[in-house]
Amino acid sequence: MSCPICGIVATETRQCPEHYGRPVCVSHCYRCRYYDADPRTTITCRWHIYNEKKIDNETMIANLREIMGRKRSDDGTGIL
Repeated sequence: MSCPICGIVATETRQCPEHYGRPVCVSHCYRCRYYDADPRTTITCRWHIYNEKKIDNETMIANLREIMGRKRSDDGTGIL
C-alpha cells in the first residue's frame, strides 16, 4: 500500500481517521499531533477524542430504520 501523504510504498501502515480511513505509513502516524505515545494506554490515536461527531436523535433513528429496512408507521403508535 502506498501512503496518501508521501506516496511511498510502506511495509507497515495504520488506518488513519484523519485521512478518511486510508492507510498511512507508520512514520506519519508517529508524527501526527493526535498520536499519544504514553505506554500506559493501549489506544495511541486520539483523533476521535478531539473530533467528536455530534449526531442528533432524529438522524440516528432514521439511520437505524434504514439499516433495518423498515419505515416509520404513521398510525400514531410510534412503533417502527
